[in-house]
Parts: sequence; structure tokens; C-alpha cells
Amino acid sequence: MNEEEIKLSDLFSIKNNVFVIFVPLVSDKRNYFEQLIKFTPVLKYNTKIVTLEKEDNEYTIGYDELKARNETMNNAFFVIFDYNVLIHYDTNIVNNKNNNNNKFIILLSISDIDRYQRDNIYIRKPITLFGKNFDLPIDIDIITRKSYILAEQLKYYNKAYLKYRQLGTGLLNNNDELSNLLNIYFDEKITSLDNISLEKAIQRSPKFKTIILDILLKNKKRHLINMEDGKYGIDSFLTIYNKIKDAPVIIVLKKSDDYNKKLRKLETFNETNAPGVIISDFNFSDNMMPKNLDYFHITDGGGAINKRDDILHTFYEQCHAKNYSGSYPRKLELISHISVTTGNEITINLENNNNLITEFTRDIKQYNISKKLSQKIYLKGDELYLSIKK
Repeated sequence: MNEEEIKLSDLFSIKNNVFVIFVPLVSDKRNYFEQLIKFTPVLKYNTKIVTLEKEDNEYTIGYDELKARNETMNNAFFVIFDYNVLIHYDTNIVNNKNNNNNKFIILLSISDIDRYQRDNIYIRKPITLFGKNFDLPIDIDIITRKSYILAEQLKYYNKAYLKYRQLGTGLLNNNDELSNLLNIYFDEKITSLDNISLEKAIQRSPKFKTIILDILLKNKKRHLINMEDGKYGIDSFLTIYNKIKDAPVIIVLKKSDDYNKKLRKLETFNETNAPGVIISDFNFSDNMMPKNLDYFHITDGGGAINKRDDILHTFYEQCHAKNYSGSYPRKLELISHISVTTGNEITINLENNNNLITEFTRDIKQYNISKKLSQKIYLKGDELYLSIKK
């Protein structure tokens, strides 16, 4: 079947009023759209970016203004970055035919695709596109590292797990306390790791031992460790880590740090591309992101559903080219450190980890399918084109 090459500007001029663009893994929506404007002349005029709240410039409007602007503007392009807000707000705005010849461009990242697949019945007959030229080769994966809890630690955990079940505690939504018990074992005799040997300390935390071995074996790489703060998390991890001679310097950034302190620590980590380690209980995103990472370590299998979504969101944002200055192809791994038993017991870490892998596998599958089925945009000269079947 013959194909016809057309300019993206010409495609945007046809009768269809909704265009869905799947954003490559390495692109964030803002930077991606800046490239679209740069190489699509028709978007340089009469284009409005729709945001949750209007920003202090002439190029954006708030969602609360969208309906009125759609009725009063002509030949306009409304660019929507937040699909979830659109679904909650009013999808009829983009579906209703108007005599003003306005167009809606919806940008979707990998984090949006599952919601779009479930709710795309609300968007009528969109044209789907994918930016071939902005798609750089990146290999991302989740690796599971298992540590085995034994003897008293297993007995203590099982007792606590049974108590949670009997009380009907919402494990699906909040299981941090149980996860903490899988990080490290304390009892009446040992309530701190400060005054015991390195050997005895790591016996009480097989998981921390595994994380530290990963860092020492990959000491020429850059690591981010996401871990709960406090006695069962960062504080005890650092107590063990500091007992090791010649271990790589570790930067500690906590939620409790004030903003300027967080920023200074992050700038220290990001100022070079040298090997390094940063540990934090903070969910990095947007412009607050450690750069040039090789490994992203998590310690509870991703946690319950809300935390799991935050973990994956951070992982996908680490893929963005703005957070990486190295060469491609690139490899980035999320390493999930979980505690399990030698028997058939299912620990809360293992439950969380299975859910995390299921969600990640679904995201990657849907991203690849969307990419395959969409019409490909490519750069030719100083304009974007695509080929359509005649």
C-alpha cells in the first residue's frame, strides 16, 4: 500500500479535533512540546497550554478557563499535559464539535497510558502519534534482590503480621511498619547497632548487607537508595555503613531537611558525573532529581499502592534526557531489595514486590503497544512530517 508524506502542520489542519501524542521514555512533556513547537510552524501561533492553575504568562490557561476559551477562540490549539485532570474535569469539552475549528493535543507519558487505555472511551476518535526522532535507546528493568530472614527475626515478624491481620489493619494502603520489621531485627537486649560489631550488625539486617554489597561491588556507578527514615531505616543503615572502611561517600537527604538544605545536597550530587551514593526518604520528581543514575534501590518492594505509584513515577522521570548527560544506549535499573523466608510464607515485601513488577510490566507493555500502533512523527529538514497510508 502506498504512503503519502505530509507535514505535521498539515495534519493538524484536518477536521479531526483531538490528537493524542505518546511521549518517548526519555522526554518530559514540557521539553517534548517545546520541540514540537520548534518544528511545527502552525503551533507557533494561537496555542495555549492548559494547566491546573493558570501560570503567570500569556501562553497558559487554567482548566476552569478552557470551556469559555474554546467557545470564544478560533483556530486555536489547546495543549493538555495532565490527562487525569481532564478526565475528572470535563471530557465533553474536547469531544463536542465546535464551529471554531479548535484542536486539542493531549500528551501522554508512560505513567498516563494505563489510565488512558481504561478511559479512552471518553475521547472520541483521536489521532494517535509518536515522536520517532525524539526516541533514544534506553533499557530499563526491575531486578529483585532477596534476603532471607531467619530465627528470631522471622518469629518476630510473623507475630506482628498475625496481629495486623487480626486487627484488620489496611495492609493494602499502609504496611510501612511491617516492612520496617523486615529491614532489621531489634530485641530487648539489642535496641541499637551503635555498640556492636559490623559482623553482628549485618546479621541483624540481611537486607542492608545486600544493599551495601551492591554498592561496594558497583562502586564506579551512581546510586540512589530510597529508604524510610529512622531506627528501622536510614539511621541504622548508616550505622552499619559507617563501620565499613573506605566505603564510598554517601549523601544523606531527608524529608525533614529544609528546602535549601535539600537543594544544596542535591546540587553536590549532581555537580559531577562521578560515582556516588545518595540515600533519602524523599520522593524526587520534576526539577528535584538526582542526575545520571545507574541504579535506583528500594527497600520495601515498592510499598503499598500510593507509594508504589510514586516509586515508578520517580523511576520513569529518571529516564528523561534532562536528567542524564551520558551517551546512548543507556541502561537504568530499579533494584528492589526484599526480605523473604526459606519456607512458603509470603512476606509483605514479597507481596509489594509482586504488585510492583506487575504494574511495571503492564506499563512497559502498554507503552510499546501504543508506540507501535501510533503514526510516527519524524524530522525532515526543519519540519516534522509523518507518512500516512493512501
